[in-house]
Amino acid sequence: METYKENEYFRDLEAKNEQLTLEKRDLQTKNEDLRMNMTKLENLTEHLTAEKKFFENQTKEMTVNMTILQMQTEQLRINRDELNRMKAAIFKYSTFPVDFFCPDGVCQKCPKDWIQFQESCYFFNHFISPWKTWDQSRQLCQSNNSDLVVINSQEEQVLEQPRELRIFRTYNPRCNLERELDSSQ
Repeated sequence: METYKENEYFRDLEAKNEQLTLEKRDLQTKNEDLRMNMTKLENLTEHLTAEKKFFENQTKEMTVNMTILQMQTEQLRINRDELNRMKAAIFKYSTFPVDFFCPDGVCQKCPKDWIQFQESCYFFNHFISPWKTWDQSRQLCQSNNSDLVVINSQEEQVLEQPRELRIFRTYNPRCNLERELDSSQ
């Protein structure tokens, strides 16, 4: 009977051994599957990290482009406002004196040979003719689409200028003679 018990014991051990071998193979297969999944996840993580970096770079580039576009938009606003000012100035005339304000086909804030100071334009008349009366000076100004006025601002009075001259001032582009300086000043 002992042999019978021993045989039974060995069969039981063999069955357990076979069961453990099957479980071992199953665990090895699962382990291999897990390693493959881990490799796939590592590759996916690497890919996602690369995509994240790409999109971060795209975001930076778009931010730079947006800043550039905002600056260009602001410049376009400035240009539009300038064109609107020019348009308003042009519409003040029934016939716009193009040669006067747009020499060589390029319009200026001030007519050719005039000097801009703030929003005004000044003309320094260097005529050698004798000193003119107020009425004569006014007539000269009006022939240049200008008129005489008195300069009240010290800043406007200190513009570089010769001693004998007549100064015209404009407000885009209507002109006003600000002041006549005589040689005694």
